[in-house]
This record gives sequence, structure tokens and C-alpha cells, in this order.
Amino acid sequence: MFVLELEGAETHFRLQDIKSVTTRLGRTPRRLAFTDGSIFESDDNDGIDRLLPERVGASGRLASAERFHWRLAGIVAVTLLGIVGLFTYGIPAAARFAAFATPPSVTSMIDDSTLYSLDATLAHESSLPAEDRSALRDAFGGFVSAAGLDPSDYTLQFRNIPAVGPNAFALPGGTLVVTDDLVRLMGDEGLVIAVLAHEIGHVEHRHGLRLVYRAFGLSMLVGFITGDFGDLAGTIADQASVLSVLANSRGFETEADASAARLLSAAGYDTADLARALEKLVEHCSGCGEGSFFTSHPGVPERTLAIRGLSKNLDRPKTSD
Repeated sequence: MFVLELEGAETHFRLQDIKSVTTRLGRTPRRLAFTDGSIFESDDNDGIDRLLPERVGASGRLASAERFHWRLAGIVAVTLLGIVGLFTYGIPAAARFAAFATPPSVTSMIDDSTLYSLDATLAHESSLPAEDRSALRDAFGGFVSAAGLDPSDYTLQFRNIPAVGPNAFALPGGTLVVTDDLVRLMGDEGLVIAVLAHEIGHVEHRHGLRLVYRAFGLSMLVGFITGDFGDLAGTIADQASVLSVLANSRGFETEADASAARLLSAAGYDTADLARALEKLVEHCSGCGEGSFFTSHPGVPERTLAIRGLSKNLDRPKTSD
């Protein structure tokens, strides 16, 4: 027999008289319901747990989980580190795998849709003389073959895009777009070929697709965290549509520069032409703003130094034993 005291009055009861007890939840008062219909409420949660240990069960575990524990802080920290690691390493690695696994039919479709969007918004038909375009296409085809690549994998397109000025960019399927302003600024076939060799480097390393898949992976990660996935298919389409003004990372630029130097050397071109082309762009675009070559190809001054270093090694005469 047990005694409950309420405002000085005592009530006697047996444990079997207790019909139910509410779950312990923080400091919320507990309610005991008795078989005779009476209700007893108390904020002495510890006392009720001692009185009814067999009824604590999940209630006690829930209350324990609600209290702050250092291990909870550890779990939160590990979770945050996992998210940072996934963003820093996991998503880029998965994007790289997905980019190289993407079939040519998909990259070709992306190229077509991007060119269509570009022509409908920023680009105009090239105003370069037809003979100049033909000569550059022939030179480009010869370069690709001499570098050991398949000419059928690459298509050269000329566009007049005043909004971006002297520029060139590569689409995932091997379509290279060069602006009229770039051709006029370079004024030399070798310099134009050097810039195109750099763009081939982007295609060979799947940089454009990797950026698209990174953005897609980030959208999924945010979706898992916030619970709002939105239109993932629309995300892919949106990212593909902006490939025409692709902003490459410095790491991608360095990788493309190294590829360009190797290709130029293999084809018998002067690898320092790429550095000279970049220096021309620096001189011309030093005051350029949004949409310029510097927006889509960052870190130009540092890259010219690195390219000249590569040129000295690649163009050094081979000695025989």
C-alpha cells in the first residue's frame, strides 16, 4: 500500500490500482490514471520513476535522449565533418566518375541544346570572312590529327558574341566555340590554335560535365539536409544551359594548360604560344568586367608563368645516349 499526499490530504492506493502513467518528457508534469477514474498529476518525475521502475522503459530512454550529452555534441560534429567531406571530396569524386561514364549521345545532346540557347540569346552569326574561317578550320583539323587525336571528335564553331568579347569555350561533346573578337585579337593562326588546344584540354578532362554534376550533387546534398529536393531534372537542364559562359576553377585551368602544352608539343607547335595568347588577353582585357575572358578563365597571370615553365621542358631538344 502506498500513500499520495495532495494539499495535505493523504490517499492510499496499490500499484495495481494505477491504470496508466504518461511518458516522461523533459520537466513536463506526469499524470497517473487510476482504475477508479481519478487522476493524479505531479512534477516529481524522479519519484514516479522510482515508484514505477517497470513502467519507465521507453519513457526513461526518451528522457535520457532529451538531455544534453557530450556524445551528442560529438555526433553533431561528426555529422558536420561528414557533410564537409562529402562536399569537398565525395561530390567531386562522384562527379568525375559520372562525367567519364556519360555516353557520347548525351554530351552531343548537351552541345546541341547549349548552342541553340546561345544562338537564341547572346550569339550572332560570325562576321569573319569565310576564307579566314575555312583556313582556321583546316589548321585546327591538321593540329588535332598531328596531336594524335581523332578530328571527328571535335567541331570548331565561330560566333560573334559582343557580350563576352575575346573568348573561347568548350562544350562537353567536343564542340569548341571561338568568338570573332578572339580571332581578331590574336591576329595569328598559331595563337588561336594554342587557345583551342587549351579548350581541348577541358574536353579531354570532362571539366564541363564535372561542373554540371557537381552542381547536381550539391543540389541533392542540400535536398537531403533541408528535405526540399525541388526539380532535380530542372537543375541539370539549368546547369547545361549555362555551359556557354562556363566559369572554370583554377585547378581545371591549370589541368587544361598542361594538356594544351603537351598537345602543342606533340603537333610540332610552339608551346609558348599559349602563354603569348594569354598575355595578349591580359593586355586587352585588363579593364574588362563581367563576361570577359577573366570571368571564365581565372588566374591568367600565374598561369602564363607556369606555361612558360612547361614550354622549356617540352620544347627542350631530346638527347640520345
